[in-house]
Amino acid sequence: MNKTVLGVIVAIAVVCTGGTWMMSVGLRSAKKVSDEAFKFVNQEIPPILQSWDAKRVTPIAHPELIRNNPEPQTQKVFNELKAKLGDFKSIGSWRTLGFNPNFQVDGKKTIAANLEGEASFSKGTAYVEVTLIRPGKTWQLAKLFVRDVAGMRTSDK
Repeated sequence: MNKTVLGVIVAIAVVCTGGTWMMSVGLRSAKKVSDEAFKFVNQEIPPILQSWDAKRVTPIAHPELIRNNPEPQTQKVFNELKAKLGDFKSIGSWRTLGFNPNFQVDGKKTIAANLEGEASFSKGTAYVEVTLIRPGKTWQLAKLFVRDVAGMRTSDK
């Protein structure tokens, strides 16, 4: 085998190894981001559903969510949800509806995660969909949507 062919084979092997390593780093990074999003919803969403208190949303919400849904308006929707669904019991495993690593917020690129969980309440079951964004180092709530299992639109906050 001549030196040129051997050199090409070695170069291809180096490129493939480097590409595989970069893909591995990217997948580990995506897994870490996904794990952090699931940790956020597991910590933050059940207390909101337990209390139906709009004040619990404010500290974790993106400012645009608060601007578009002032606390009194959100509390009114929460009161309606509590009357319709009853007391919160539990929420099952969250599932990923999608991740967008190129989401734009305030003209800046960020990550968005859409997650959904099936929640049990004393009067029935509802799907809870959240959109999270990560404009900095921490996740923020950008959307909280609750609908009953019949698919009827219950709230969109």
